[in-house]
Amino acid sequence: MGKFDSKADEAIFLGYSLTSKAYRIFNRRTLNVEEFVHVVFYEILDLEENPLESNKTNASDEEYFKEALDEMYLNENPLTEPKDLAKSWKSPRGLSVENVIGDISKGVVTRNMSNFCMTVAFVSQIEPKSVEEAHQDDQWCIAMQEELNQFERNEVWELIPRDDSHQVIGTKWVFRNKLDEDGNITKNKARLVAKGYRQEEGIDYDETYALVARLEAIRLLLAYASLMNFKLYQMDVKSTFLNGFIKENVYVEQPPGFEDYKFPNHIYKLKKALYGLKQAPRSWYEQLSTFLLENDFERGKIDLTLFIKRVNEHILLVQIYVDDIIFGSTDNSLCKGFASIM
Repeated sequence: MGKFDSKADEAIFLGYSLTSKAYRIFNRRTLNVEEFVHVVFYEILDLEENPLESNKTNASDEEYFKEALDEMYLNENPLTEPKDLAKSWKSPRGLSVENVIGDISKGVVTRNMSNFCMTVAFVSQIEPKSVEEAHQDDQWCIAMQEELNQFERNEVWELIPRDDSHQVIGTKWVFRNKLDEDGNITKNKARLVAKGYRQEEGIDYDETYALVARLEAIRLLLAYASLMNFKLYQMDVKSTFLNGFIKENVYVEQPPGFEDYKFPNHIYKLKKALYGLKQAPRSWYEQLSTFLLENDFERGKIDLTLFIKRVNEHILLVQIYVDDIIFGSTDNSLCKGFASIM
């Protein structure tokens, strides 16, 4: 793209976003439904009714509209209506339109558009502001229940009677819509978070420092992989902090809207870290690093988030960044083995 070339895409206006102050458009270049704030509208006028009488257009606009319509409706007449599209399609020699399976007047539905339509039916398009609002949407109820199922599978806590000697930390729900690279909502994520700002040092936590990979370390790994000509893989740990054990005695309230009907006044004693706790990142790093060291990895001398495993003349590199793990090896079988043990 040159410096003076056009830097905008042509699109078709579909409506307005339900989650933000943006326009919902169909990008004719990428063939995806997208949401943008900065949109310039060119309203298509009826050019047969003397368009030069309108003060919204001029001769150059008229030519632009004709060219745009000509491309949009796929024939030589720029004023053809969409309902006549089937008649204007050009077919190769020996191929009759009657032999085409399906209704060609509906146009082409791309794979991305098909996936988008399938996804929209199973996700909510809004982000609730409260638990009461989330309970009114079936999709968000399912998302909250999935989060609590993770707690049960990981044995995060145990229900105990309330004791006035225990400092109890509150909990809250955080609701977020997960988006894909095209800005489409693909998942409703409900996360139960502890109100960590109520923790007191020496009582609810001791040390909180957790190592995080620097951007320079990631660049060095990418450069080394390119030099050695091996493939890198990325892995994301599901419910990361729920895998980290905590040493302190931490007590939290029951999840809002999901209190135990038999023991509504009981509280939970945590066995593992919970999102929002000050020591959660450190607990997860200790759990993961201990696991890697027990599986014949060596910790980097300078970069402590880099772990190295040597097998004969081959090497396996693992770089961790909280819940994201990048790994690669000069022997691809080592990558498969690492993925299986993880």
